[in-house]
Amino acid sequence: MSALLEVTAIAKAFRGLRALHDVSFTVNDGAMIALIGPNGAGKTTLFHIIAGMLTPDSGQIHFGGRRIDGQRADQICAAGIGRTFQVVRPFTALSVLDNVIVGALLRAKTVAAARRYAETILDELGLGAKSNLPASALTLPDRKLLEIARSLATQPKLLLLDEALAGLRPAECDRVVHVLREVRQRSGITILLIEHVMRAVMALAERVVVLHHGEVVAAGAPEQIVRDARVLECYLGEDTPL
Repeated sequence: MSALLEVTAIAKAFRGLRALHDVSFTVNDGAMIALIGPNGAGKTTLFHIIAGMLTPDSGQIHFGGRRIDGQRADQICAAGIGRTFQVVRPFTALSVLDNVIVGALLRAKTVAAARRYAETILDELGLGAKSNLPASALTLPDRKLLEIARSLATQPKLLLLDEALAGLRPAECDRVVHVLREVRQRSGITILLIEHVMRAVMALAERVVVLHHGEVVAAGAPEQIVRDARVLECYLGEDTPL
């Protein structure tokens, strides 16, 4: 399996405060990788760099064999990287369907084609019956799914999910996990996700990368990571429920 994303020696500081230092890992094509770590570890900063919202101070990022660090966010999206945000902010005055159409217009040649593709995605994510509602009327779990739908509408090869389960109850988390599994099985999309809900990490990820103080402190299979002494000390704790 070939590497779709290669992160090499990425560093980033803000006014002398080190956010990332020498961060390196790869994401293979078709894989689902979890990026975990305590708050302030640098996870979202790394997502911002991969997605083109920030430029690294040093290091390189290659996507599909092409160097992309330093490119604009729209260029990186066009190259095939979609992302969600932890705090979901749909266009609340637009319908659920129109929110997804906005993303689909990146590649669709006509509005009609974008509409058809958006309708397909909403049906697949279980939001088809709510497509004509204003986005402001959705519950938090449905807003999370809408955020994923908007990103999927851009037809990414790599999807960056930033805490898609944050704020959800266990049953709601299970619903989103089920949807993500189905999306991946159906499309074969590559997913890199930031997540604190370890039940979801264990259920979804085939490999886990752990950040602490902006550095990679461990990487491996989920069952290895939850027993790693460094990870237990800096993040999980001895009594973490799985």
